[in-house]
Amino acid sequence: MHVSSIASYFGVSAAQSKQQAESVKGAGFATQAAEAADNVATDPYAEVFAKYDLQNITPAQIDELTDELFEAGRAFDKNMLMLRTRGAEFQSHLAELTGAPFDPNKPVNLIQSTKDQITMAHRYGGPTEALEEFLSYLNKYDQADAAGPETPRRGAVYESIMHQAVQESAA
Repeated sequence: MHVSSIASYFGVSAAQSKQQAESVKGAGFATQAAEAADNVATDPYAEVFAKYDLQNITPAQIDELTDELFEAGRAFDKNMLMLRTRGAEFQSHLAELTGAPFDPNKPVNLIQSTKDQITMAHRYGGPTEALEEFLSYLNKYDQADAAGPETPRRGAVYESIMHQAVQESAA
């Protein structure tokens, strides 16, 4: 799903927040808000991420997202590797190897699936540092969280299945 005009909104919001912060003496919160908005407005990758809903994104869209990030100059590092492995190209290879069905157009929730992986790693004593860093990276750009808690969460079926798998593995 594409999210429209979010980058423009953040740009306008950043300017307004900065203006408000400068006009109010001793307003530490306003200054912090302005600085945070400036970071979003100046991040060259925020505009790319703003086009995608990380809580309702298809593997095919993940491939598009990573391609756009590379075109915008994003370096290939462990976060990009982890993102790329959730895309259709990589996942289709896994499906071929395992014989499992795969639909590159079926939406997934990257945020929740990463949280579920962290939970499983904790449960079985596996390393979580890279996953936690990846989750932090995703959260930085997650527009659904930026919209607030009343944003409807899609992909509930996937989340339910993963949550049930985590609970069953604990038993």
